[in-house]
Amino acid sequence: MKKTALFLGLLLALLTGCGGQPAAPSAHVTPTGTAGPTRALTLMEGREAVGELGNAWYIPSGAVEAMDSPQLIPFGERALLLVSQVIEEGGCRAELKLLSLEDGALLAENSFPSSGYVSVRAGDGLVGLCDSGAGVVRLLDGSLTPARVYELEPDGESWYLSGDMETLYILRYDRGLFARDLDSGEETALLDNGARVCALGQPTRYLLFSYVDMGDQRTYCLSLDLDTGAVESPPTAGAVNTGCRVGETWLLGDAARWDRYRVVTDGRVLRTDWAGSRFILTEPLGLLLAADETGRELTLYEPDGGCLSRCTLPRGEDRWVGGDFVWSELWKGYFFLDYENSRNGRLLFWDTQGETRGEDLPMEEGEEPVPGGTLAPAELYDRAAELSRRFGVDVRIADRCALDYTGYTAWAVSDGAALTEAMEVLERALSAYPEGFLEQLKYDRIGSIRIELVGGLSAKEDAPESISAAAFTQERVDHYLMVADVYMVNEAAVYHELSHIIDSRLAWDAGLREGALFSEEDWLALQPAGFQYAWSYRNIPESVTAYYSSNYFVMDYSCTFPTEDRATLLGAAMTGAFDEFENRPALLTKLDYYSRCIRDCFDTAGWPSVTLWEEPLNR
Repeated sequence: MKKTALFLGLLLALLTGCGGQPAAPSAHVTPTGTAGPTRALTLMEGREAVGELGNAWYIPSGAVEAMDSPQLIPFGERALLLVSQVIEEGGCRAELKLLSLEDGALLAENSFPSSGYVSVRAGDGLVGLCDSGAGVVRLLDGSLTPARVYELEPDGESWYLSGDMETLYILRYDRGLFARDLDSGEETALLDNGARVCALGQPTRYLLFSYVDMGDQRTYCLSLDLDTGAVESPPTAGAVNTGCRVGETWLLGDAARWDRYRVVTDGRVLRTDWAGSRFILTEPLGLLLAADETGRELTLYEPDGGCLSRCTLPRGEDRWVGGDFVWSELWKGYFFLDYENSRNGRLLFWDTQGETRGEDLPMEEGEEPVPGGTLAPAELYDRAAELSRRFGVDVRIADRCALDYTGYTAWAVSDGAALTEAMEVLERALSAYPEGFLEQLKYDRIGSIRIELVGGLSAKEDAPESISAAAFTQERVDHYLMVADVYMVNEAAVYHELSHIIDSRLAWDAGLREGALFSEEDWLALQPAGFQYAWSYRNIPESVTAYYSSNYFVMDYSCTFPTEDRATLLGAAMTGAFDEFENRPALLTKLDYYSRCIRDCFDTAGWPSVTLWEEPLNR
């Protein structure tokens, strides 16, 4: 993959370098962002080799080793900014040092009172120090002396500066994203109707963040360009739990699997697995940097997985690498910190010019593929796809099903008659809900309702709370899973399992929206005096089941958990079991409350005046 001229220079050096001394750059270039004349290039003279590959070096620096876990930030091309949060008696302070990458000299240092809520950005010869806990933004010059100071209302939110140090971007957890002009104090909302706004990883020029859109209560990821204020969505689907962006290259962590990543570059989506201790995207070249599970072997990859360079660190059980890797165009490599035991960090340099290439990183192209599709007759896969489109769910059959589940196992069904009957049951059950209802069951990062039709559904012996069932549901990170045995499923089972998803949707809404009607406390207040749920499927005391005759419950199974109580209640109402509600005012009271909670949570536009589950209330 061809990158910028800067990247081509690095690649050429990697392919032709001899792995010896770092190349000596020109000694007649004026430093960017630092005052004073060009210094002699002597930083590497006192270096000491570390690791096994001959391309990692310890750079002795008293200034670095006297600091407590500093953050490394490039300051121009020839200086390194170190920022540490120091906890002291009576408070904190932010300690800053500016280190020359030419000769290692300490160019400047300073410290300021700190609340601990501090973010830092360097650019245009300035250092921006944002302390949201204290409500102060300090702009420091090349000598780390305050050039401008802005006093704001302290809020403890996430603050980030633009590259020109004129705009402060604020992620307000409960409100959204705002841009504040530091000179005028004028604020502009960049994200409307947002809540639970959180940064996803360390920002580069681009800040990736997640937020809940209060319109549909779904969680999304966006990218904020800290230099222009532009906000964009990632160019790929899927729930994201971490990520960063350099230019048009994106690295997105899969929320459903902690070791799965998507790299989006040059219009391609590439998927890879990495179970090591770190997987990041480095500025300014947009290269992937991975650390193995021990943290002592580092590998640099192109965005398409091509290996560029490897680096190993000394062995040691208590050794770890800091999170900041600073590319130096001056030395053609990365500076980072190495820690051992309780010692302060040591400054290391990874010379990427040496011939230390390894294996490429396995990559798969495209979004996550849908498995299988040949075990059952082709027309049945088409039928499943038609149901999926019609109801806004993801119906899977035969070899498209996972089969090995948390607490359960099953086998793939190729029996056309059984699958046909099961899909007819599913169609009748899904048709009972108001139009658009199932689409509203998606919330947070739940992007789909997946319904898998299997055979031989059985509980695993080592799953103590799993019981034999015609169907079950499980909440996953990015989808809600419903699995049904084609030989046992009926409309009542579908209603029951979908009620569990409704329950999760109500709980999410209640935790997010002020004034939501549903609450577990209110539900428990509707139960008979002295009653407590068994909180178990297999061990139900007689003292619990004795309440079944109190006319508060549809069946004894209702007494296991509040979620099962509500599922059996809604299932009975939807299957027309009106005799369950005759002369049982307490049960009708519970159904009335739960029905009102559903209408309070969902958009009811286009709904009938009486839904199927509300019919017992209107007899």
